[in-house]
Order: sequence, then C-alpha cells, then structure tokens
Amino acid sequence: MSSEQPDEEVKATFELGRLLSEQGDHAGARVAYERVIESGHADFAPLAWNSLGWLLAKQPGLEEEAEAAYREAIESGSSKALDNLGLLLSDWPGREEEAEAAHREAIEAGYTDAWRSLGYLLAEQPGREEEAEAAYREAIGAGNSLAAVNLAELLAEQPGREDEAEQAYREVAGAGDSMGWNNLGWLLAKQPGREGEAEAAYREAIAAGNSLAPRNLAVLLGEQPGSEEEAEAICRKAIEAGDTDAWNTLGRLLAKLPGREDDAEAAYREAIEAGNTSAPRNLGLFLAAQPGREEEAEAAYREAIEAGDTEAWVDLGNLCAERPGREGEAEAAYREAIEAGDTDGWGALGYVLVRQTGREEEAEAAYREAIEAGDTDGWGALGYLLAKQPGHEREAEAAYRKAASLGNSMVWNHLGFLLANQPDREEEAEAAYREAIDAGNPLALNNLGQLLLRQPGREDEAEKAYREAIAAGNSDALVNLGTLLVMQGGREGDMELTYRAAVDAGHSRAWSILALMLAAGEGVEHLAEDVRSLLAEAFERGPEAEAEYRERIDAGDDWAWFALGMLLAAQGGREREVEDCFREAVQAGVMEGLPLIAFALAAQPGRKREAGQGFRLAAYAGFSEAWLLLGALLADEPGRGRDAEEAYRSAIDDGQTTGWCGLALLLAGQDGREQEARDALRRCPMDLGLMYGGAG
Repeated sequence: MSSEQPDEEVKATFELGRLLSEQGDHAGARVAYERVIESGHADFAPLAWNSLGWLLAKQPGLEEEAEAAYREAIESGSSKALDNLGLLLSDWPGREEEAEAAHREAIEAGYTDAWRSLGYLLAEQPGREEEAEAAYREAIGAGNSLAAVNLAELLAEQPGREDEAEQAYREVAGAGDSMGWNNLGWLLAKQPGREGEAEAAYREAIAAGNSLAPRNLAVLLGEQPGSEEEAEAICRKAIEAGDTDAWNTLGRLLAKLPGREDDAEAAYREAIEAGNTSAPRNLGLFLAAQPGREEEAEAAYREAIEAGDTEAWVDLGNLCAERPGREGEAEAAYREAIEAGDTDGWGALGYVLVRQTGREEEAEAAYREAIEAGDTDGWGALGYLLAKQPGHEREAEAAYRKAASLGNSMVWNHLGFLLANQPDREEEAEAAYREAIDAGNPLALNNLGQLLLRQPGREDEAEKAYREAIAAGNSDALVNLGTLLVMQGGREGDMELTYRAAVDAGHSRAWSILALMLAAGEGVEHLAEDVRSLLAEAFERGPEAEAEYRERIDAGDDWAWFALGMLLAAQGGREREVEDCFREAVQAGVMEGLPLIAFALAAQPGRKREAGQGFRLAAYAGFSEAWLLLGALLADEPGRGRDAEEAYRSAIDDGQTTGWCGLALLLAGQDGREQEARDALRRCPMDLGLMYGGAG
C-alpha cells in the first residue's frame, strides 16, 4: 500500500462524515468522524474532532460531549475549534465570559472570522453595543461579508441609527447578498409611510433567490387592507416550492382574517407536522385568544417548550396568571423562562408577584432585574409599584421619568396621577397629563378633568376634558361629568342623562353611580328599575337558568340561592322571591347576599326602614359599599339628611372614597353648606382606571 493511500482513505472517510451530517444522519456522521479520529492522522484528526463537536452541539443534551470534542481539537491546534467552542458556550447560561475568552483566543490565533462571533455575543449583552459594532467592523475589514449583515442588524436595533442601518443593508445588497434586500425590507416595513419601499426591497430579494423574502412579503401585504389574497397566494406558492415554514406564516396571516380561524389553525398544525419549531407557540397564542380553549393553548405551549422554544415559558406563565388559583404555576413558568435565558421572564414575574400581598419586595427585585437586562418597560412597572408604597413617591417619579425618556409614553398618565396627589404640583401634573393626551392616552383626559375640577375657576376646562374623554369611550368620565353638573346647579337634566349613560355603559362602580342618582333625588323605585336593567344583561337565559339554579339548590349548592336571587331580580316583579333567595343564601353562609337583601327590601313599597336596617347590617358585616347605599336611601327621605351624612362619612372611614361624592351631592342641597360641598367634591377619587401590565 502506498503512503498516500491511507491519506486518501482518511480524507474520504472525513468527507463521508460531512456528507452524512448534511443529510441529517447524525449517527452515521459520528461513526465516520470517530474513525478519522482513531486514525490519528495529523491533519484530518483535528478537523474530525472539530466537526464532531459541531455535530454534537446541534443535538440537545450532548453539549458536554460537544465541548469535550472541541477541546480535543483545540489541543491539536485548531483555532476554528476555539471559535466554535465560544459559540457553544454562548448558548450556555452563565458561561458567557468563557465564550468571549474563547473567541478572543481564536482571534489571537489568527482566525479572523471569530470577530463576527465575538460581535454577535457582545450584541446580546446590554450596554456592549459599541464593542459589538467594533468587532463586526473588524470582521468586515478581514473580509467576512456576513458580518456586514450583522452590523446592519445591530444598527437597526439602536434608536436613531436607522439611516446608518439602511445604508449598511444597501451596501450588502449592492455586493450581491440577497439577505441585504430582505433585511432592508424588514427595516423599511417598520417605518410608517415606507411600506411601498419595503415591498420593493422584498421583491428584489425574491428575484435574487432569497428564501425568507416571500414569507416576509406575505406578512407585509397581510397588514395592508385589500392585499390579503395576494399574501395568501405568496404563502401557498412558497409551500408548493417546498418551504414548509411558510405554513406558519400562512397561519399568522389567516388568524387575522375574520371567519378564517379554522384555516389558520389547520395551517399551524401543518407547520407543526412539518417540524416548524415556532408553530406550536403561535398555535398556543392563537388558541389562548379563543374563550374556552385555554387547555388546548396550554398543551400547545408545552409542546413548544418540549421542542426547545423557551419563549413559550412566558406565554404559559401568562396563561396561568390569568386563571384563578394558578399564580404559583405562573411564577414557576416565569422562573423557567429566566433560567433558560429569556429575560422577558423578569418583567412578567414582577407582574405576578406584585398582585400578591406581601411580595412587593420580590416584585421590585424582579423589575430591577428586568431593567438590568435591558427591558425599558421595567422602569414604568417599577414606578407603578413604588407609587403605591407611601414614602416612595420620589423614587416612583424618577422611575416614571426614566421610562418616559426611553420612549414609554404610557407612563405620563401615571406620573400625572402621582404628581396630582402631591401639594403644589398641579402644574407639573397637568403638563404630564397633556403629554399623555398628546401620546393618545384617553385615560389622561378624565384625570386631567379631575385635576382641573380641583382648581377654582377651571370648571369649564374640566367639563371640556370630561367630554373629550367620554368621546374617547371613557365611562369614568361620565360619572365625573355628572358630579360636576350637579355642583354647578341648574343642569339637572344634563346630569340625569349623564348618569344614565354611565349606567348604560356598564360602569364598574354601578352601585355607587346608582347611589349618587338616589342622592340626587331619583327615588328608590327608580333604583330598583336600574338594578333590574343591569342584572338583565348578565342573565339572559331566563327560565332555563332558573331551572338550573333550582336543581343546583336541590343538590346542595348554597351559592345557587345567590345566583337565583340575582336572576329573579333581573326579571322584575318578583321582589318577595328575590328577598327570600338572598335570605336563604345568607342563612347558608353566602354573606354576599346581605346587601342584596336590602336592595330587595328597598324596591318594595313601605319597606324602606327594613332596607335601611339591611344596609347597616351589611356594612357591619364588612360590605362597606352598603354605607353608600344607606346614605343614598336616607338622602331620599325628608328630614334624614343628618343620618345620610353620617352614613356617607362612615363609608369614607371604611375606605369608600366615593362617599365624598355622595356627601358632596347631599351638602350641595343644604343651604349654607355650599363650601363644604365643594370641599367634598374636591376629595372625590380620581379615576385612574388602569393597571400596569408587564407580560402580558
């Protein structure tokens, strides 16, 4: 055998390993590489160790073996293996410093492509964008054309550098790389008014043979009214050409089209069947948006996680967080996301913790971790948390202002509310609210109205703000406008229409609204009519529901007494039966029936005294809103003004700040107490009407 023959055999075996690896035959490729390694060939054995490491790194659970293979190659002098080791370690949570060291060692050994790998690693670390840019430019200078794409992507992610990114992509495209056209389309598509240029860029990419561009063009067209059919056609053409990932894109497209839900789901399932790892998560998001399909959504998220899509942990956490009793599972899912390196889990974790009494410190720590990881929304969430803690107003303000400086316009409304409740900061609060309004936040209009109403002589401006808020769909502004109209006097007709509109809008503080209507002299009988109207919306099933509740009562379900009472109250004319149902509910321990017994009594002629006793009993049992209703009931009776005032003040003492509104209305009708009425009005609660979301 000639001396060259063994070299040829070893080379052929190595090439066989590469071929089998490309064909997806991991087991066969491994055998081939191991044979080359066993040969001890000076040139091919180190190459085989490196290729074996690359092969193993692509297979979940074999990371340690991959590392060992790379280190064997490095021991034999392979600088490329150093770079590959860095790539492996960069995906290994907690080993980023080792990864960086490996890339830098590869560069020192003369492997210049490692500059690109180093840039990619640094770009993933908040605050190291300049170093990443420098690394990419070194790679480009050394002739690595792919680094030019990475540099453009890095620039595109930095606010204010879009023009530089665009120029970089055009240079890449001009050099003949179709990815430059594709990514240019993506950059332009995010800029309002440049959709036509984005479309042109995608079509250039398609003409140059880029496989991603058809899907991206379909997404762009799918967002343009009237282009949905073309978008769908592009996806289906891509599928016919063998791009099975286009099934996932088609699912996303169809999910937005009314009446195409079944087709969207079918497309997602085709994508999953074809091995698309993004489709299970997208299917989960699609199912989670459909009432009653939460369990299927959860199964899809878990399938995504099983397939290695760690982003689905946050989605799973969000799903659990919305379901009562599953907060612990939500927290566990968010922590799994964090463990997997998904820093979005920190903000979501903070949100689930802040809703649990006594865990504010943990929530604050989570938000600070989110901020440290580059989540700019974390500043707003942190501000909201601190604002609810007495003595932390200065820190809350700083957090809000930081969030605003980073482009979070939502926090201006929060900041306005914070400042509005601090002495002598009305001008700053107003400025903050107007910033929020300019940013399109309709809640700020209502809050601005509240702020202006507290300032003598600005009632007309407050009314204007309320009416603008109402036009934007804010039902809280209806209540506040009604209160303003009452205080102005002589506009009772407008006041009545405003309150009725608030009731029709399903205002969440419906009982309080009705109490205010009573205080304005509407009468107990009218209250009963409005209660029936409100309840009727919740109980549309009529006789069928009544039969069901009675069956549940027979089966020992004590809550069914309460539900039946609500149902009968909605029907009207059955007040005695309603009263009996709520009494049975209370007798069985369902104490929520207490205030409703009083309502049932108030609706029956000649039983106001019993109703008043019922409201008192409910209030003493912990239902503090009953004080409001008692005040409203008494305010409607001649000579009971002092008792009504006492009830409203009891409501206030029990934390029902709406009591100030009822008190204001009561005092406004008493001679010589106008100033007290105005003072009470200014202490009416400002309806913030929002909760800060973090994950969700």
